[in-house]
Parts: sequence; structure tokens; C-alpha cells
Amino acid sequence: MEPHRVPYFIYELADRVSTFYEAGNDNGDFRVVVDDPRLTRARLELARAARATLRSGLDLVGVSAPERMERTLED
Repeated sequence: MEPHRVPYFIYELADRVSTFYEAGNDNGDFRVVVDDPRLTRARLELARAARATLRSGLDLVGVSAPERMERTLED
């Protein structure tokens, strides 16, 4: 009865994944790939789970989820 919750959830998850990923730019301890193989594996699994959840959520609302975002330069 509240369909807006799905896109809001998708947005929140994407925002948090972005924050998680960008944190490694400022502090090496927060990078996805680190010296500890177990921590690296855990972070990669978290990223895979987020990707699957985002893809499923976008599919629910009828939005395509490309494998890669292409960057274009405008003149």
C-alpha cells in the first residue's frame, strides 16, 4: 500500500554503498581490498550482496541496471 518505499530503499542503499566505497579514498583502512584477506573477502561479499539487492530493487520498479555506467563528455 506504500509503493514509494521501494525506490526510497533503493536510493538509501545506493547512497550508503557509495559512501562506503568513497570512504576508502580518504582513509586506506576503509578500502575494499586491504592486506587482510578475510576482511577483503567480507567487503567483496558485502558489495556483491548490495549489487544483487540494487539490481532486484531496480527490476521491481522497472529500471534497467547496466553492468557499467559509461561516462560521456559533453562539449
